[in-house]
Amino acid sequence: MRRFILGALAGLLGLASLAVTPARSDAQGLVVLTRVYAEISRNGCLTYVSQWSDGSYMIVPWVCPFPIVPLRNDAPVPLVRSYTERGREGCIWYVALWADGVFTGVPWVCPFGIAPLKPGTVPPPPRIVPPLVPAPTVPQPAPVLPYGVFGPY
Repeated sequence: MRRFILGALAGLLGLASLAVTPARSDAQGLVVLTRVYAEISRNGCLTYVSQWSDGSYMIVPWVCPFPIVPLRNDAPVPLVRSYTERGREGCIWYVALWADGVFTGVPWVCPFGIAPLKPGTVPPPPRIVPPLVPAPTVPQPAPVLPYGVFGPY
């Protein structure tokens, strides 16, 4: 009986852990900025970091001590240069160009009310609904009558 109760409790605990853990969503949507901050990395570089709503991060090394060449986190690729640019939405971005041609960017200053989108993500296309216009009416020809102008033939 004790084994049965312990087994039932273990099963309920397993089901409860499944209910608490949220399922991962692979749905496409807008990936917006969650937060931005500056930090000193382990190699001594001042880096700008942005966290996005999908849980990913983008890092731009900005100032590094002289002999240090920063490498990208996901691959051993060295940094070519870092610079600022103004995006289409009006935000000032810190941008890093890596040796393999990949760009990473961190929005630092944005106009009030603007939520920058993650580079490489595309918003869904707008749904265009055509206006309701009645179908054009085609004029019908007048019926041909078997009469002349003033009466029957």
